Amino acid sequence: MKKTLLFLVLCLTSVCMQGQRSSLILDLGYRTEFDYADWGIGAQYKYDLPHNLRIATDLLAYIPGEDYFGLDLGVNLQYHINVYKNLYCYPLLGVMMSNHSFSADPNRRNQSELGFNFGLGAEYYISKTNFVNLDFRYNLIDKDKPAWYKDYGLVRIGYGF
Repeated sequence: MKKTLLFLVLCLTSVCMQGQRSSLILDLGYRTEFDYADWGIGAQYKYDLPHNLRIATDLLAYIPGEDYFGLDLGVNLQYHINVYKNLYCYPLLGVMMSNHSFSADPNRRNQSELGFNFGLGAEYYISKTNFVNLDFRYNLIDKDKPAWYKDYGLVRIGYGF
């Protein structure tokens, strides 16, 4: 029992010591396949893990209209690949929660759904600590959704540090 506990502590310590780099990205997003708000403002936080893996959390709030508000939250696993000098690419796979609220009378409704996303991204480092980020992901939302609530693509472009 003590050996198992010691092994787990050593594994966690090595993961924490190797994954010491993180980044914050402020970005703009554009969503396809939706009739209401297409543009959003968001943030991503990425934390490096061993072996070029990293975990990324993200938030995107869609620019509200008169009677609409949307919010996406996600957690992704990314594999960071150095393609050329300051250019890195990464495939991503994750889970997301999408919430949309419509307050127009008489059709008030609030819809929250869970889903999966997958996609590709790229980072170009303009200095050691600053970079431009671009990623495309496709969000697959749970199939118990109304007809107006569709799967959609999402393009995000941002500045990270």
